[in-house]
Amino acid sequence: MGISNAIGSNVFDMLCLGLPWLLKTSVFEIGSVIEINSDSLIMSTSLLIGTMIYTDVCFYLNNWIIDKRIAVLFLVTYFAVIGFTTLMELLACPCNLHF
Repeated sequence: MGISNAIGSNVFDMLCLGLPWLLKTSVFEIGSVIEINSDSLIMSTSLLIGTMIYTDVCFYLNNWIIDKRIAVLFLVTYFAVIGFTTLMELLACPCNLHF
């Protein structure tokens, strides 16, 4: 149940969270601009898409079975992604990847 929640949450994040911005700029304030103050937005978005793909690949390689090994792998990955994303925001993208 928790895994389907995580996958569904990522899909919701990618598809639906931009809806209020779309409505504001195309319906309520036509032609307006919404400025996002984040130096690492592209990297964070890429990381989100990458973790969605990573999750599916891990499930596929483990024959769609959730066991202790996958649970530990996902837990370590979760903390790595959270730590990396936090460092990118606090240190203004220490990875020096500018798109």
